[in-house]
Amino acid sequence: MSAHVAGLEADALRGGFKDREVAQARQMAMCLCAALTQATYGRIGAALGGRDHKAVTRGIARAQARIEACDGAALMVAEVLAHLNETPAGGGAPCGGGRS
Repeated sequence: MSAHVAGLEADALRGGFKDREVAQARQMAMCLCAALTQATYGRIGAALGGRDHKAVTRGIARAQARIEACDGAALMVAEVLAHLNETPAGGGAPCGGGRS
C-alpha cells in the first residue's frame, strides 16, 4: 500500500533499489507493518526483500523521524491508514514498535 501511495510498484519495495524515493517508501512500509501487525521485525524484513532485524529497526526509526518532521510523510501515513480502514483488516497507530 505504501508503494501505491508513493507511485511505485510493490516489487520496488522488495528489491535492492536504494534510491531515496524507494528507500523512504520501504521505510514507511516497515513502520506501518510494525504498527498494524504483530509481525516480528525479522518477518517484516523478510517480506520486504530479505532485510534483517537491524535494517527494519533503522527503517522504522527513520520513518518515525520523517513523520514528525514532514507534513508530507504524515499525509502519506494518513492516506495509507484511510485506505486500510476501508478494509476489515485496518487499525492501529502509525509506526509503533518495540518488538524483535
